[in-house]
Amino acid sequence: MRDGDAFGNAQRAAAFHHDWDAAKVGRPVYRWEWSATPMTVDAFANYPKVAIVFPAAILQPPFFDAGVDP
Repeated sequence: MRDGDAFGNAQRAAAFHHDWDAAKVGRPVYRWEWSATPMTVDAFANYPKVAIVFPAAILQPPFFDAGVDP
């Protein structure tokens, strides 16, 4: 590791994230990682994580129905 090594830092960050996710397999869920419960009917932007969150409930009728006419 050296100063200004953006590519190396990105590789190490990706490896850490992969190892973190792989270590969670078969273990209890970390509830603090989730920003909404599955039954929350709301879609929102999570700006610190640069993400748009669609909980499972927003993908159920009447909010979403794949069979309706566009």
